[in-house]
Amino acid sequence: MKDNATHKKDPLKVIKQCYEDESAEINGRSYKYCKVNHKTRLKIFGYASKISSRLKLGDLSFVGSDEQLAIEELMFKHITYNDSLLTKIDNHFEKYGEDYITLFTTSLSVFSYPFMKGGQ
Repeated sequence: MKDNATHKKDPLKVIKQCYEDESAEINGRSYKYCKVNHKTRLKIFGYASKISSRLKLGDLSFVGSDEQLAIEELMFKHITYNDSLLTKIDNHFEKYGEDYITLFTTSLSVFSYPFMKGGQ
């Protein structure tokens, strides 16, 4: 799915498209999503649910917490950039720091999408 400009228009449609495309484009860079199992998806969804009200308020104070970093590691084991897992790329976010928050928050929703799509 193309950049986050569309993200503000209809977030669920954007997430659905990212889920179906198995990718998200952020700041012109393409990130690809790998499949995750149900147990992994549950952990990500649980965390996404826990912080959703904070995200709606623009409160990112959870960033850097042990729990957030554990979810980051879990998700980034299933996201590639240029065919390499993010967890295997040294200093990716040192170079592309502007992608981090958007990728993290988008990925929470993309991995959780099967729980959100309902009867669609």
